[in-house]
Amino acid sequence: MNKLPFFIQTPWVGAIGNMSEEIYYGLLRARRENRKVIFFFPYDLFKPFIFSKYGLGINSEFLGW
Repeated sequence: MNKLPFFIQTPWVGAIGNMSEEIYYGLLRARRENRKVIFFFPYDLFKPFIFSKYGLGINSEFLGW
């Protein structure tokens, strides 16, 4: 077993539900093992975080409502 006081977790931000699930289970593991967790997002390190795959939101001008 790793003896460091922390562990690193890298959730993928491509899917919001999966990312929140990975964060939740990482926090549960940290509490269970009495350690800290460091979340590192290497996939979107140099670009802005976008919730939609195509950048379309409810109020987007591209929807044509």
